[in-house]
Amino acid sequence: MMNRCDRKRSDMTPCVITDGADAYSFESDRDTHPICVGCGRSPQVTGVAPPADWAEQVADYLKAVQMRHRR
Repeated sequence: MMNRCDRKRSDMTPCVITDGADAYSFESDRDTHPICVGCGRSPQVTGVAPPADWAEQVADYLKAVQMRHRR
């Protein structure tokens, strides 16, 4: 049986419930808590844990953004 997300914004958007933890993103550079790209819910609500290296991914992204701003 396939999992479904009733709160998904679009059939074209991935959701952590149907597509796995790679569908997490974050709101902004100031709010880096994981949220689902498809439905906007947190891991506590979806029941799907973010990737194990979430903090490392966020740190790498913020470092890259900072480097771009220095140019």
